[in-house]
Amino acid sequence: MNQKRIVVIEKDKILKSILELFIEQLGYELLTSFLNIKETIKYIQEHKVDILIIDLNTFDNTIFLKDYVKFIEELEFPILFIGNPSDIEIAKEMINLNIYSFMSKPVTKNILNINIDIACSKHRKIHHSEPLSESCDTSCKVNNKGEIIEYNTSFNSIFNTELDNITHLHLKQIFKDNQDFIKFESSYEHLQISDSAFSIFLHDNQIYEGRIARTSEKDFQICFKTTSLENKLFYENLILKARFNTLFHNSTEAIIIFDSQNNLTHFNQIAKERYLRLMHENLYTGFDFFDVLNFIPRHELQNILDTVRIPAVHQLDRTINIDDKDFNVKIQIAPIYSEEESSINGYILSSTESSTELQLQKEINTLKDELKPVYESTIQRFYLVDMNKKIVSFNQSAFKIIQQEHNHTLKKGDSILKFVPKEIGEKNFEEAFQRVLQGEHLSFKTKIESAIGRYWNEVHYEPIINERGELNRVLIWTLDITESENNLIALNESNKRYELVAKGGNDGLWDWDLETNEVYLSPRWKSLLGYDDDEIENEFGIRDSLTHPDDKQISEQRLKECLNNNDDIFQNEIRLLCKDKNYKWVLERGIILRDDNNKPYRMAGSITDITDRKETENTLLKLNQSLLEERSMFITGNVGIIRVNAKNITEVSYVSKNSEEITGYSQLDFYNGKVPFRDIIHPDDREHHRKEREKAIANNQTHIHFSNYRFIKKNGDIIWLKDFTTIIRDKKGNIVDLLGYFTDITKSKETEIEFEKTQNMFSALWQSVEYETFIVQNDGKILFSRNSHKFSIKALLNNTFFIYDQYESLSEWEKIKDSISIEKTELIKTQIINDIEYQIKITKIDDKQLLIRTNIPLKL
Repeated sequence: MNQKRIVVIEKDKILKSILELFIEQLGYELLTSFLNIKETIKYIQEHKVDILIIDLNTFDNTIFLKDYVKFIEELEFPILFIGNPSDIEIAKEMINLNIYSFMSKPVTKNILNINIDIACSKHRKIHHSEPLSESCDTSCKVNNKGEIIEYNTSFNSIFNTELDNITHLHLKQIFKDNQDFIKFESSYEHLQISDSAFSIFLHDNQIYEGRIARTSEKDFQICFKTTSLENKLFYENLILKARFNTLFHNSTEAIIIFDSQNNLTHFNQIAKERYLRLMHENLYTGFDFFDVLNFIPRHELQNILDTVRIPAVHQLDRTINIDDKDFNVKIQIAPIYSEEESSINGYILSSTESSTELQLQKEINTLKDELKPVYESTIQRFYLVDMNKKIVSFNQSAFKIIQQEHNHTLKKGDSILKFVPKEIGEKNFEEAFQRVLQGEHLSFKTKIESAIGRYWNEVHYEPIINERGELNRVLIWTLDITESENNLIALNESNKRYELVAKGGNDGLWDWDLETNEVYLSPRWKSLLGYDDDEIENEFGIRDSLTHPDDKQISEQRLKECLNNNDDIFQNEIRLLCKDKNYKWVLERGIILRDDNNKPYRMAGSITDITDRKETENTLLKLNQSLLEERSMFITGNVGIIRVNAKNITEVSYVSKNSEEITGYSQLDFYNGKVPFRDIIHPDDREHHRKEREKAIANNQTHIHFSNYRFIKKNGDIIWLKDFTTIIRDKKGNIVDLLGYFTDITKSKETEIEFEKTQNMFSALWQSVEYETFIVQNDGKILFSRNSHKFSIKALLNNTFFIYDQYESLSEWEKIKDSISIEKTELIKTQIINDIEYQIKITKIDDKQLLIRTNIPLKL
């Protein structure tokens, strides 16, 4: 057998070295290896290659696999792909090319050997076996077990859409969702030689004729072709009937069909269940129209039938009182009209129970009543306007401000343009309004001079989308931010005062000679930090030793930029360690002196205590952040909100609409008690979650920071949630509700799990290496070794038992590592003992690391 010549493309240098080792141990010839496919193309065009192994991760993120389709199509030898399980979809895109195998990481030596054999075998079959019979365009051969043994090009392109290699697969694995074909295929075992069976079936919305014939005791041939118009119409008729039955029996409405004699002929399952629940009796075919609707007077029903005969559709709402409970039912009666006979052949009665809708409307009205006080009592001014800038709605705060500033009683229909402040102007308002009509959310702040005085406003424009997805309203709301702005103005004035104080000489002075590194720190500089003059030496580096670790890097960068950018002024804010072990914020300011060549030689300046200003800034920052977070609660986003009864968590009083996007459960599911609270938390997390909740309540806590837990969505998918819950109490301090805020963190958890899998993959690959392998630093320190606890690199390198061609001993480590080029492997030969040649191979991974492989027995 000729030795197979293999080329490897692997981006990871360590994995590339391990693949090279496997190929050598399996007895194949490794021609070369590359880090990316671009370098490979020219080499393959100039050399004879038998097999190409590609790791999908070597493809550049900016270059798609399809860009190399032409190159791969022209190759006349098999290709093996390596990748993560998630990469198999990428490999499927190449299914019609020369792709013969996909290996999922980690790849062991045995898996590599098996896939190479399979690829070579498949290549021989495709390129050297006898072709299938071409009596039909699309065909395949199967054995008596139903496994595919051959197929032609047309079959591969039509039916091989989801699998990498269909050879040896059972037909049922390809037609797994096609019941018609499975029935047809299951009868082939009973065929005699030269006999055949015929059927038609649907595949990917295309109707095919299928004929299976026994060609020998062991083999069968199946031919496929598109069906005739007659068969197609027959099959489509069957599909149409099946779809009608599916719609009829799965409808959310109760449907009952009567013939022209007013007798019941058909009814669906929901009609049967609803009739039994409301009327306490079963439906039967043959029931009279008047018997089914016996809760409606007979003369009214007769009038309805007379009206329907026009023909027309009649609708009515009825309330049925059963067992002292009212049930609201909407009924629609429509004729079954035959155009051929120009007559009515029967009636369709459909009904829906609207009791739930009425209850929902009641809850909505209740919610409006609850939200109205909030809407009216907020200090924010709300104006809801239509597309013509006419005011549709406003709250009490808006009413008052218009009354005060414009002496006008605000009413619906007023134009918002009448009340636009002159500081904004109608032109700017019009431009902003048009942008909002394009779907933008705008906000800005402005200073207002009005009849009631000077104040600052934060103005927001929000587009409002209706249930049909149309933008038909604009919400304009303003917030008085005068206090916050005055604080900022006071802060700026405070900064100016600090500058005056510094100029007056009341701050700590410092002086630094850049050429000699001599430093002077004034007594005032030291006293600002709580030190006496003799407690700190005037030495270079004192200031750096007192700087907060988080401020050092940015401080050094700022100083470097000032010195290199020809700046004359240096200014910096850092935290310095005080004598009492607390940090104090200081403002450093200094002048840079330069010589005739513009080289800095001296700096001098002062420090000013700005701790109070920094605390004010942090307070304002936290205040603004809090306002933004609170506002985001009222906007649809990725944070779900739910409020439940503390004693009975299945009793939900409120849930945000966007919770359906996160959990899959609608608001109605929560309100109707359809959410399975006992089952929605993953079984492995359920008990821990319950204990955290009960412990927080028992400890009289105000909040619960739940550990991240898994949540089972309505469709069965599992996601990870981060949950923060507030415990709500009444005026007496009794716990009444739990108000939770939760968000989907599945992506971050998947990233964490993927990282763990990668680590396990690397360990598995490493353990599969047959010989001793080490990753070593330039200084000889072992970074990683499979059996480092059994064998030391020092013992190997200093072993004088061996004699080498290039070196007297491996103790000449410096000479060895400097002579090896990056990504090249150096074979250091040893003595041959008992016909065994012991070797050491060294590969330089990069400037800092080397890979050492050896087959020296550990006992030596």
